[in-house]
Amino acid sequence: MEPTIQDLREELQQTRKDLRLQRVWNANLEDAVTAPEVEIREVPLYRCLPDQR
Repeated sequence: MEPTIQDLREELQQTRKDLRLQRVWNANLEDAVTAPEVEIREVPLYRCLPDQR
C-alpha cells in the first residue's frame, strides 16, 4: 500500500521535530563539555537534615 500525502506529511513533521530535539541535545552537550569545572564542596551532613530544634 502506497503512503498517502497525509502519511508523508506526518512523517516529515515528526522528522523535523526529531531533528530539532537533536540540535537542542547537541547544543546542551556542547555546553556541558565546554563548561568550566564545577567546584564540588563537602557540606556537613547536619546542614542537609531538617532542623531538629
